[in-house]
Amino acid sequence: MGEPIRVLIVEDSEDDGLLITRQLRKGGFDVQSLRVDTASSFTTALAAQSWDVVIADFSLPAFGGLEALRLLRESGQDIPFIIVSGTIGEDVAVAAMKAGAHDYVMKDDLARLVPAVRRELQEAEVRRARRRAEQALRESEEKYRSLFQNAYDAIFLMDEDIFVDCNPAAEEMFRCSKEEIVGHSPASLSPPRQPDGGDSRTKALKMIRAALTGTRQVFEWVHRRCDDSLFDAEVSLSRLFLGGKPMVLAIVRDVTERKRAEKMLRRRNRELTALYEIGRDISATLDLQTVLERIAMHARALLKADDSEVYLMDDDGETLRAIVALGEYAEHIKALPLRVGEGIVGYVAQSGVAEMVNRVDLDPRAVQVNGTPVEPQALICAPLTYQERVIGVISLARNESREPFEPADLNFLIGLSWQAAIAIENARMFAQEEQRVIELARALEKQRELDDLKDQLIQNVSHELRTPLGIIRGYAELLDTGELGELRPEQREPVAIIARRARMLGKLVSNLTTALEV
Repeated sequence: MGEPIRVLIVEDSEDDGLLITRQLRKGGFDVQSLRVDTASSFTTALAAQSWDVVIADFSLPAFGGLEALRLLRESGQDIPFIIVSGTIGEDVAVAAMKAGAHDYVMKDDLARLVPAVRRELQEAEVRRARRRAEQALRESEEKYRSLFQNAYDAIFLMDEDIFVDCNPAAEEMFRCSKEEIVGHSPASLSPPRQPDGGDSRTKALKMIRAALTGTRQVFEWVHRRCDDSLFDAEVSLSRLFLGGKPMVLAIVRDVTERKRAEKMLRRRNRELTALYEIGRDISATLDLQTVLERIAMHARALLKADDSEVYLMDDDGETLRAIVALGEYAEHIKALPLRVGEGIVGYVAQSGVAEMVNRVDLDPRAVQVNGTPVEPQALICAPLTYQERVIGVISLARNESREPFEPADLNFLIGLSWQAAIAIENARMFAQEEQRVIELARALEKQRELDDLKDQLIQNVSHELRTPLGIIRGYAELLDTGELGELRPEQREPVAIIARRARMLGKLVSNLTTALEV
């Protein structure tokens, strides 16, 4: 079976139409054909189905090749149109070709028909492929133009190191118009130097030249807006060709928020690590003064403060005293007790809420410490709270030469104050227990002394009373029995009483000794 082909033949002669189809079959085509000889039938046939080729007789009485060619062009279909005629002259053939005919073949030379048809079919396929490619290109261009116009990221097109186009996002991101961007170099949208100290223009040129070699460049960059504000960006440079010329496509993404989040995360990790280390350090001792000194020292170092104080509440619950103070005027501060509610420190003790004041000199609550200069300074204070009870305040100050405190500094101090309050109470409880142990030891020592006195008393009673009583009782009994000589009648009663009383005293001494030994 040959190559299938659908042929629309414009011919008033059936024989000539058969001759054409026969020639095509002979050339290897499997022909499906329709012969028409009027304008209406031709138009109907064009609309009814698709055709691979139109072969038309140039000269017909009512409907010729040029008319058919006009109708075909009006239909908008791209179908090879070949004229077959026996009377056409060369000038007329050239005019027909100019009008849109693709080829012409004389009826007496139909051997040329098959090659002409094959060639035109191939060219038609080429034209269709070109149209598909052009359509795809248009769609692609529209798609990328839409992406270019509606992208969230800023997109620039550069010829070498000069901007030739940018999208609306670039205008918004850099806060300037397209006219202010096009014609300038990337250096115009960058600070003189990058964070690493490198020259922005030199570094940008290096990246652009690398991208033009075909190697995609992705890097972080600090850009400058047209209002001179700076922001962190991630930049991607890629090479593309426009009209055969290499260009650079730059995509800029504002990563300020991401950088800020990363910075906060790194800071939070450092703070948590620091809190852990501080917790270990202040928990390593139970000496209250040492605990307070370490708290003040760590807080001052980590928050880059000039002054650091730890106040504790007196037992009356009304007075705060700086037990530890670090800084140039530490002794002046320690010498000034504060009432609860007095000054910013006293206010924090009263409210139980941390405070950040970056202009102490403008705060009406501020208290001037004698012997210290009046100068603007930043202050953060956090209450030391244990079991919902304020036991003191930790305070940090920066002089005007330093940056003011940030909310993150206050949050860190609050976290530190929780640990500090627990450590302080632990040290206090240890001190109280230690005092109780000392008092108990003293009581035990006193008890031992009493026991020694008791033993001495027992020995004294035993020696000083029992011995004389034994002698008295012995002689009384000898007298009573007459072994020392016969007693007169008036002597017997007193001697009996002496013996009896001696025995009673002996029993009393024995009972007393037993009681003391228990």
